[in-house]
Amino acid sequence: MAGSALAYEPGVHEATRTGVTIGAPAGALPPPGVYMNLNYLRYDADVVDKHGDNTGFHDVVASPSAQLMVVPGWQLLGASYGAYIVLPMIYNDTEFEKVAGPCSSPNCTVRDVFGFHNTLFSPINLSWNLGGGWFTSAGFGFYAPNGNVKNARLMLPATAGTGAPGLDYWTFQPSWAASYLDKDWALTAHLYYEFNTKNERSHYTSGDVLYGDFTFLKKVGKWEFGPVAAFIYQTTEDKDPLGIYAGPPYDPIGDRRSQQIALGGMIGYDFGVAKVNLIVTDDVYARNTGSGWQVMTNMSFRLWGPDAPAATPIVRK
Repeated sequence: MAGSALAYEPGVHEATRTGVTIGAPAGALPPPGVYMNLNYLRYDADVVDKHGDNTGFHDVVASPSAQLMVVPGWQLLGASYGAYIVLPMIYNDTEFEKVAGPCSSPNCTVRDVFGFHNTLFSPINLSWNLGGGWFTSAGFGFYAPNGNVKNARLMLPATAGTGAPGLDYWTFQPSWAASYLDKDWALTAHLYYEFNTKNERSHYTSGDVLYGDFTFLKKVGKWEFGPVAAFIYQTTEDKDPLGIYAGPPYDPIGDRRSQQIALGGMIGYDFGVAKVNLIVTDDVYARNTGSGWQVMTNMSFRLWGPDAPAATPIVRK
């Protein structure tokens, strides 16, 4: 997303969208096999400042992605082992609603791009079955800077690499999750933390961010439904050693930390060979980031396994 109030480098969006793992039982790995998850999300938001006030930037993100997970049946430290890769694409349209600066009309297009986002590699995922329906997991992944990076338009430094949809830096992501799963309930808390390296074009380093995704589902037959929630909290300040964004219209670097809380609901259906769900969330609190609605769909299924396909494949993103 773009905007002078964003906590990340102005014009740069987060590596991970808030709430993207909602609905996934992230504490548990599925049985041995190869799994696919197809995801689509649309986020429509106004960019807000440190007070939650609209900055005049409006942002729309549409992102299809595909995740391939392999669970080989190995045991490590008493845990089931799995690995996955996610290939996301992003369409991003950003407009500035005020007539100011270089804008010559009421709606000035700052960005209108489509392409590959950075690929997420997650080579380490360990899940422990604690018994009684309880599972916990730990993992590590990283986004490689292999997405399509374009020069920005208007209001942003033209060659800073902030034109999206990819990011010109690495992001490292350790994670932890706990899930309770039985025939009546599916409950999950998933926490993950992101460390960013510097943008090689602008030498700007976006601050570290803590994410939390929470799913509380009731199962009735093949249906499941319930409330969901997510948050982000930036824990460290950005670094701008070249002073590219030191003056107006950009906020002081100490005022750019992002915070966001999203609440919503999910409904899902198990077709046996595949599982689909629909998730809708609203940002009820936002500072230095977007504030809007997100709609997300998932379809997960087993591609191959050493035995017959599971009736309810469990795939996490």
